Amino acid sequence: MPTPTIAVIGRGRFGAYWANQLSLAARTPLTWDIADDDPARLNAAASCDIVFFTVPIRAQPDAARAVTPLMRPGSIAVDACTVKTLPLMWMRDAAPPHVHVVGVHHLFGPQSAPDTCRGQRAVVCDPRTPAADAVARLHESMGIDVIRTTAEDHDHQVAYSQLLTHFIGRAIDAFNRSKSLDLTPLRMATVTYRDLMHIKDVVCGNTWDLFEDMNTFNPSAHQARQDIMNQLANIHTLLNTAATRNSTHPTPPDHSTT
Repeated sequence: MPTPTIAVIGRGRFGAYWANQLSLAARTPLTWDIADDDPARLNAAASCDIVFFTVPIRAQPDAARAVTPLMRPGSIAVDACTVKTLPLMWMRDAAPPHVHVVGVHHLFGPQSAPDTCRGQRAVVCDPRTPAADAVARLHESMGIDVIRTTAEDHDHQVAYSQLLTHFIGRAIDAFNRSKSLDLTPLRMATVTYRDLMHIKDVVCGNTWDLFEDMNTFNPSAHQARQDIMNQLANIHTLLNTAATRNSTHPTPPDHSTT
């Protein structure tokens, strides 16, 4: 498959972005979205060699059932969800035997790499099959570094990296809104604090549904969140203990009136 034809299913935020990135790399794809009512457009997209599914995680089973039965023998259905284990299972259940299924997670998007995906990373979750190799080569031809691993390993690692980042960013955003505060423009902000505010802005640029689905459909997410909360509670206890211990120290004199 030296020059495969490509389709993108789903023209949401990431789907539109990925279709544009493919076009910039001279791989202009056909696109189809559930909102389209043109069967010819769906059939044309489904007839491509590589079909990326960039729909929301919760919508992936319906999209797979609608599109994969129309795909040609030997073509490749690419699940591009942020979570891999369950979506790949859904895709394999929906796809006919003559369609290859490969999982990909693009570790970038319109917030983190708005202009170009070159130099970014993507995970390909599948055994070393010709279909997975073809998908990896496509990404590498666009200047994307490819990581190969299993869906289970991907979900475990992402639960302690990407989900942690989103969890912290969402917590900061919720704190600001609950206190009616905008902590971003503090004059005495350190560089690391500004980095933290950047994390908040990036993750909150995504939908709440994505954040919810990343946690709901990742088998490792619950344990990761519990580990995070346990460590925060431990640190809180240590600081309370230190505060009690240090409360016996004399306070410095107040010289403000002298």
